[in-house]
Formats: sequence, C-alpha cells, structure tokens
Amino acid sequence: MALQTVRRALGRQARIDTPDRRLLEDVILPHYGARDDVRCVLFVGTHWYTVHYPQYFPAARFLTLDIDPRQARHGSPGGHLVASVTEVDRHLSARCVDLVVLNGVFGWGLDRREDAEQALQAIHAVLRDDGELVVGWNDVPSRRPFPFGELRALSGYEKVVFPPLGRAVVLSGGDNAHRFEFYRKAGTLMPAPTLPGAHGLAPPRRD
Repeated sequence: MALQTVRRALGRQARIDTPDRRLLEDVILPHYGARDDVRCVLFVGTHWYTVHYPQYFPAARFLTLDIDPRQARHGSPGGHLVASVTEVDRHLSARCVDLVVLNGVFGWGLDRREDAEQALQAIHAVLRDDGELVVGWNDVPSRRPFPFGELRALSGYEKVVFPPLGRAVVLSGGDNAHRFEFYRKAGTLMPAPTLPGAHGLAPPRRD
C-alpha cells in the first residue's frame, strides 16, 4: 500500500497489475469512453485503484457507488453515492444512465441470490433503453455463490458482443478466472420471486 501512496503523491496512476485489471483498463473502459452515446456512466465499487477511472470518460458524467462509507474518498468528483447497488433506483432517475459497470461485486459482497436479483432489477430501472451493463466476476468456487446465469432478472437483458474482442463473454485469464460479460437492456423483466425487505450487504471486497 505504501507504493500506491507514493505513486498518488507523484500524480501517477495507481493500478493493480493483473490480467483482469489490464483488460478492464486497457480495452474495456477506453472502448466505452470513446463512444458518443455513452454520456452517463455508473461504476459500482470504488477503491484506491479506481480513482483514475473518470479519466476514461472525459466527455461523460461519471458516477460511482459503494456501500462502504470508507470508500467515498475514492469516489468520483462528478458524483458518488454511498448506497447499495440493490437500491440504486432510489437514488437515480429512471433511464438516466447509459452504461453500468458492475465489476468485482458479485461474489465479493453481493452474495445472496435475492440481493443479486434486486441489484439487476434496480440497474435495469436506471439504464436507458438499450443501455449496457458490464459484469465482471471471479468464476472460482470461493467467489461464485451460485451460477450468475441463473438469475431471473437477466430476462431484462440480452448478451451483446463486445466489438474490440468479438465476444459477449471474455475470460481474462489469471488465477482468479475473472470473466467479463456484456449485456444490453432489452425488454421487460420476468416477475421476480418475492423478496424480503431491503437489507444491507457486507462491504464488497475485491482482489
């Protein structure tokens, strides 16, 4: 952590040098940052290594969200929410976001099936029609509370090919078996199972 502190003091970007972070920072974020139709971005989960992410979107409004108040200092200057992603639709207007990036949250705090269903429903509400969702998660037993593809709320999305790589699911490699899945908001959600009242999630941890 001392090295990151020094790098920040020198004005240099602090990053985690892993295959998934390289893919995210060198390919995924630059692609969306160059698109004219991406004018409002919601990035879920903040930490010291995400501080420079607004720089990828100089022409867009870049919002961040994290349930842990301690991470607010790493949030976007353009707007940060201390909230659960399961309740993002209570904080943002309907259909106001063009892109949501949900990376390192599923399996790192978003572990209960009902919470994941609620999160996808809330994201669906704030995404514009044809807005896009990028989900990144570790496909290993210790970080896969259940198969992500089983979520009923995915009925409101369709997988979309990520143009630079020609695939809708991209495996980044590495020990954490991190994968990125690309979705577009489409249609309406299937009736969701009855959910309990809103409840908090443990602050997400990320590798």
